[in-house]
Amino acid sequence: MKFRYLLLLVLSVFAFTGCKSGGSNQNDGPTDPIVPDQDVISQIRIESKYYPAGFEQSLQDNMDYFLDGVGVSTLAHIPFDHVLVNDGEVVPSSYTNISAIALYINVLIQMIEYGDEAAITRLGTVLDKLEQAPKWNGLFYWLYQVEGSSLTINNTAIASAVDNGIMSFTLAGLYGALNNHTDERLNQLSLRAEALINQQVPGWKVLYDSNRGFLRAGWSREDHAYLSYHVDRKANESRLATLWAVMITDGQVPYTAFTDMTLVRGGVSVAAQI
Repeated sequence: MKFRYLLLLVLSVFAFTGCKSGGSNQNDGPTDPIVPDQDVISQIRIESKYYPAGFEQSLQDNMDYFLDGVGVSTLAHIPFDHVLVNDGEVVPSSYTNISAIALYINVLIQMIEYGDEAAITRLGTVLDKLEQAPKWNGLFYWLYQVEGSSLTINNTAIASAVDNGIMSFTLAGLYGALNNHTDERLNQLSLRAEALINQQVPGWKVLYDSNRGFLRAGWSREDHAYLSYHVDRKANESRLATLWAVMITDGQVPYTAFTDMTLVRGGVSVAAQI
């Protein structure tokens, strides 16, 4: 699969607006590699060139959401969907979403590029969770419950085309960044990402609605039925799903599912102000 240049696209989609790393960003030179005894992320560092001038601390503060025990489960090693702060107490959500995991993968890739050995271990763990997670025709569910070290689903689970599109581009970026790497550990991680991508193909094929000519928005486990609407031009991140479905199915989802997407229009009435 030719994903060599997709990492740049993925990082453009997931621009780290307001993210932070837990270490100093003054020196790009990675320290001597230390293979961690345990799977623990206690600081986040990426190359300083990714820190916009005047925005360094804001970027670092936001990336620190992905520290263990902050926005990432210390048991599942997966980011929570969100955390709340109530009277100074951090209360994480009981679930995650697949797009949040995709963003986390992009952070880990940049940490690996910086030379962070702990990020290599963690990326392997995240792929473990994705491989073990319940799926629908190879596609991930939008939300997963975080139960101890496992990801589970409930009866209301939805396999979302939009969120799977985000994850698919992320896995392709992972492949492009690490495939044929001189470090065989990283090469193996890329092959695992490729396997997850290939397993999704049946799901993308059946999401295509040949009667309407568009990609369905997803599938509901509760209703045992497709969602009633289709992917249109309303949002950039939504369109990624159709674009990916066309590419990964070798045209079995025709390119017209992307080029002929409906344009959403609406009227607005503005009352006169006196």
